[in-house]
Amino acid sequence: MDDQEVTGCVLPCRHAIFKAELLRQPQVYFSGNLGGTMYVYMSTTLETAEEYLLFDGNAIVSAVGGSLGLFLGFSCLSTLLLLWQKATAFCKV
Repeated sequence: MDDQEVTGCVLPCRHAIFKAELLRQPQVYFSGNLGGTMYVYMSTTLETAEEYLLFDGNAIVSAVGGSLGLFLGFSCLSTLLLLWQKATAFCKV
């Protein structure tokens, strides 16, 4: 299931979902002109989650291209160094 189908927003997405489970039924208090309700929840912890894009299409292309360019550069330099060593060894003979 797509994240957009669940929350209704595209990434980066900030969507709040609140879930509360009561430990027991709310208690209603009345005293004269005042009234109140007391709720007792199962847990007092709050969990937050935020989704955001780490890499978009441009970032992936640039990261892959940069790595390929770096390794291709190392390969070319290694090849040139090997050719240089063979040429100097051949000239000494």
